[in-house]
Amino acid sequence: MARRTYTASSTEKYRFGFNTQQKDDEIYGNGNAMSAQFWEYGARLGRRWNVDPVVKVWQSGYSCFGNNPIFSVDILGNNEGDYYSTETGQKLGSDGVDDGKSYIGESLKYNSTKDACNNCTPESLKNQLSSISKEIASNQVSRYQKTIGQYNTLITDAKSKGYNVTTKLLQHFIDGSGTTMKISSKWLQKNGAVQDAEEKNQERFEEQILDKYESLKNGQTFLLEDYWDAMATSSVFSELYYASGTFTVKSSASIELARNGENVSVMGKVTIIWQDTYDWHDGLSAFIPGHGTISDFDALFLQQFGKAKPFNMESSWQRSLSGNISINQYWLDSSDFNWK
Repeated sequence: MARRTYTASSTEKYRFGFNTQQKDDEIYGNGNAMSAQFWEYGARLGRRWNVDPVVKVWQSGYSCFGNNPIFSVDILGNNEGDYYSTETGQKLGSDGVDDGKSYIGESLKYNSTKDACNNCTPESLKNQLSSISKEIASNQVSRYQKTIGQYNTLITDAKSKGYNVTTKLLQHFIDGSGTTMKISSKWLQKNGAVQDAEEKNQERFEEQILDKYESLKNGQTFLLEDYWDAMATSSVFSELYYASGTFTVKSSASIELARNGENVSVMGKVTIIWQDTYDWHDGLSAFIPGHGTISDFDALFLQQFGKAKPFNMESSWQRSLSGNISINQYWLDSSDFNWK
């Protein structure tokens, strides 16, 4: 019914909403903004804030769920899922190689009325398929060598500019071991986007503390154990952009509040985990100075026809929190938090 709402107590509030995604209630109010790995979603408009990383030429880059939120789901905020033909029920898809060709399909477009292969024998068709397969293999080898050469040039150029993390990650992808790579926490903490994401989670913990302290009686303590995720995207002018782009910072806290008279002391530890997957996405590309626009199709091609493999990247570090809240009877309470 209109004007009827329910909100649980602040420390036990369920913070996940529509499409199973984390709510960002501090932006537009309860349930009006959602956060996922690839978007911030405005529930009132049914639109994303950023352009969809998966390009769909038939609809706006700000559309969500294929404009059908009842039929579709989009857990990560990058693609609403499989599409099927409404006429045949057949799944529509791609081979993931943006070469503008469909070798077998183009070479065997024969029918009984128009084409010159009406009287083909099984042996002639077998020979034709063998010839086509050899041509495909030759084309794939040529393209593979060209792409590897291009990526080796990127690595050499990046090394000369001191982009050591980027070159190490790209080489690890090409080598194809697929093992998790540990990223320097000191290097990450210098990045502005990482700092912003970490500070966003810190502010969320501070809000939880300020929601709870008033309920404490003299001599009582309370242990706050919770976590927050923040998604962020690096600046195109930073090395991290070419290593990660969009990533997630997870902050897990164990913070104790203790009331002694009119003062509440705050002490705790927060573990920060930075994580992302080094992978590639159909339809995306990146402009690299000196090399032009590099399509993700090239990396996907190396995965399909070479030994290249995506892998996880992660890093972790800790922060300590100390603080004090002064409870005043005749004026506003005051608080001070110190993160190290």
